[in-house]
Amino acid sequence: MVTPQPPNAGNAMPGDRYLLDTNALVALLQGHKGVMELIGKAQWLGVSVVNVLEFLGFDGCLNLIAPCSRN
Repeated sequence: MVTPQPPNAGNAMPGDRYLLDTNALVALLQGHKGVMELIGKAQWLGVSVVNVLEFLGFDGCLNLIAPCSRN
């Protein structure tokens, strides 16, 4: 689920803000056109620490991340 976030009144930024849950992240990684279109227009995207920990728990996930951290 992609959860729209209210605008930040103190730091008013134009554009849409979204907090992505696990299902939205999986859809994004699978190239779901609807999710890709929605986040393509977003000014800000957020992912919770819980989502990051969920992804790190999957077998092979660290192998995908490790090459990026070496650069």
